[in-house]
Amino acid sequence: MTQFWLYARRQDGALVDLNPNSFSIRHGLVPALPPLPHSIGIEIVKSGGKAELDWIYRKGESLPLKREVRFRAAHDLRQPDGSLAIKIWEGETQEDPEANSWSGALTISARQIAPLAIQQGTEICLTVAIDESRRITVDAFVPNLQRTFSDGIYLPERDQQTPDAQFEETVGAIEPLVERLAAVRRAASERDDSSASLAADRLADKLEEISMVDAAAGSDDPDSASRSMQDVKKIRIDLARLEQQTGVGERLTTDAEQVKRAAGPIREITEKYGADLDKRQLGMLIRDRELSARLRR
Repeated sequence: MTQFWLYARRQDGALVDLNPNSFSIRHGLVPALPPLPHSIGIEIVKSGGKAELDWIYRKGESLPLKREVRFRAAHDLRQPDGSLAIKIWEGETQEDPEANSWSGALTISARQIAPLAIQQGTEICLTVAIDESRRITVDAFVPNLQRTFSDGIYLPERDQQTPDAQFEETVGAIEPLVERLAAVRRAASERDDSSASLAADRLADKLEEISMVDAAAGSDDPDSASRSMQDVKKIRIDLARLEQQTGVGERLTTDAEQVKRAAGPIREITEKYGADLDKRQLGMLIRDRELSARLRR
């Protein structure tokens, strides 16, 4: 870098006070702040029970970053156990969180707030920061409790998984996608949408290819498992777009809302008048419904 000073004189020779009185010229490239390579979002649950991402930072913003955002608890957190998970994803697919890359989570457990409780709808203030190395930290402040939670952030160790474990994870991800594709095909047929039908057929063929590759490769090809999982994520992104195109996503949300409305009165009656066996069976049905909803997403 070369610095230059400026001088000026009047006609009588007196110096003039200049502001600024110097400037610099930098030689070569000027290092820029590193950009965020992917958008960062928090997983939220919509009114119909469907999960999607609420963007905190968008791709291309300059690091480091720090921002405060406010959310509300999706469910009650009471004794003796249970937890609230603040899930962080990295990617560009808002309508399907699992189509993105898992970054980490901050978990608030019932034991951490004992003997208090967090009710559904309670405000939670999050401070999400990302440093130049893309390390993410999250602090959760609950005004009702006057407590801040910053422990429990963990990062997935996907790179340390064995090939067999990665193959099992891929197989587990394919089955719900096949069910979602079947729903898209039915909707496309009802709408007489040939482009959606062709796109669904192509995705189904890709899933079948991935299944065949996984079955043939086994643990002899460690890189094959990672490639298969990345291919599955790409299919999830395309499938989410097809669901929007054919209206399947809206239909699933409506179904979930109807089930949720019906479950409320049934739970109240069972809790008040039902036997222990009735309560246990209802609890199992509700858990099965929630699991089915997650698989469909």
